[in-house]
Amino acid sequence: MQISMQKKSTQVFEEDAVLAAIERSLAMIQFDPDGKVLWANENFAKTMGYRVADMP
Repeated sequence: MQISMQKKSTQVFEEDAVLAAIERSLAMIQFDPDGKVLWANENFAKTMGYRVADMP
C-alpha cells in the first residue's frame, strides 16, 4: 500500500481571480495612443473625484 503525500497549494492562481483582485486593489486607467481614456476602474474614478459613469 502506497500513500501519496502531495502538498496542496492554498494559493489562488486562477487568472480571472488574480486580475479581479488587482483591479479591486489598484486605481487603474487605460488610454489609447492619442491619450483618450478607454477605461478606468472605480478606484481611479474615486481618486479623481468622479464615478466610473462620469468618466469620459
